[in-house]
Amino acid sequence: MVSSISLDSYKTVYYRKFIVEYYGDEGVLKSEDGIELKCKFEVGQLENGDIVLVCDVSIHDLQQFFPEPNNLEKSSIFEIKYFMAWFPSEVFSFFRRFTSFKCEVCDKFISDNLINVTGIISNVSRIDNESLQDYNSSQVTVVYSMRELAVNMDTTEKLHYIAFGLTNFIFGEDKSCEETLKLDIGRVKSLTIIKKKKYEDIVNFLEIFRGICLTCEVLVGFDNRIDIEKSKEIVTDLCTIMSIARGTTVNWVYYNVYSEEWKILLRKHENRVTKKYETTNIIDKNLDDTKKFLEEAYTAFNEKNNLLKNNKRITYAYLDAKARNDDLNAKGIKLVVVIEILTNAFLDSPSSSMNRHIVDENLFNKLINPIKKAIKDTLKGNDNKTVRSLMYQKLEELNRISFSNIVSDLCQKAGLKVKRDDIELFVKCRNKLVHEGTFYSKFATIEDKKRWPVLEDESLEYLFLLNFVDQILLGLLKYKAEYISRSGDLLNKKHLIIRKDSLK
Repeated sequence: MVSSISLDSYKTVYYRKFIVEYYGDEGVLKSEDGIELKCKFEVGQLENGDIVLVCDVSIHDLQQFFPEPNNLEKSSIFEIKYFMAWFPSEVFSFFRRFTSFKCEVCDKFISDNLINVTGIISNVSRIDNESLQDYNSSQVTVVYSMRELAVNMDTTEKLHYIAFGLTNFIFGEDKSCEETLKLDIGRVKSLTIIKKKKYEDIVNFLEIFRGICLTCEVLVGFDNRIDIEKSKEIVTDLCTIMSIARGTTVNWVYYNVYSEEWKILLRKHENRVTKKYETTNIIDKNLDDTKKFLEEAYTAFNEKNNLLKNNKRITYAYLDAKARNDDLNAKGIKLVVVIEILTNAFLDSPSSSMNRHIVDENLFNKLINPIKKAIKDTLKGNDNKTVRSLMYQKLEELNRISFSNIVSDLCQKAGLKVKRDDIELFVKCRNKLVHEGTFYSKFATIEDKKRWPVLEDESLEYLFLLNFVDQILLGLLKYKAEYISRSGDLLNKKHLIIRKDSLK
């Protein structure tokens, strides 16, 4: 590389580790309109999922693609680079045209044979100024972010196993317990979670620095029902369930496909959503609780019309509401957003018997004019068209089901037995956060605080909301065992979710 920009600089400057790196002299950038540009390259995936492509391109190859106000094909290196430095928008626009990358490299780790590397580019990260100012070199360095990167072996061997690299999933009572966790998932032949090497060091780093690290791999065995795409679907669903259990975003960022003799046949890297490690788990990390939850929740998650399966934005919003990077008010508002998405998904679900309206809309429309007449007659003598108009605009709200009834039915759908008092408090807290962006406890009366002790403090109110949402999500996953409650003074103590069907 001609400049200081390289994969090594990402390790030293950004304190990040690469999962894998490839280098070569014969890479090709390709645009959708058929342009191809040769380059020397370095490409690798970081543990947070980012895929970085660093290319050195020759200005002699670039000349043909730019306008010629200064007869660039006959210009010196200085003149060409000077032009590029002074017209950055044109240069960026040109490099943005490239949407894919390909090359052939020799990877000693996999094989002494050539392997084919292809990738999809998402955007230009930067054009290195240092390379533009180096007038002794004809190279210019461009850095791309990539959406995905595939490394294919030239082989006809049968696919036998697939291993997915997971970020931020921790399991086991302590860091030195069993190295593997086998799960009985649906009709999958075999599925095993395996800790990465130096697992204890990785977990220590996560717990101290709250970063993003590869902690384990999920190994899936192929059979006549399970292929690469089905395996991706299974592990993606499993990551969603793991994320709920641990209260932190768990995702896979790569997978390796192996032969029966454990020879790598394919590597695939994807730039997927990852986030910093959080510690708000609701399922204990011990092996028994973890195994029980993942197996039971996976079955429920994949049942027809499961709200969480069909609306994954619920989980994203839920995890965001638990993250430490916001103040308490913002986290409270985000929790309310979770319940708004949940209730709307519930009302739209084919399995829901609840309607958004109290009576049929056609029937209610027949009541509009009589109601308007009653309002007009009542206001007779104090008639004010503006007042009547404002009241008429609110009439449709009379036919909308109350939010408390929706929440009550959602809890019933989740199989939870929730006190009416708790639903009433939840609605009061939700209304305050939605309409005023603040906690109800700030305005609670002495009587309110006697009735609901959690209103003594904003943090206790937030924990009440959090525990309420935790229970609904666990209920939708049909989990009947212990979970970690973070409500009021019972922080970190375990409680059984009380389900209606468990009381029969």
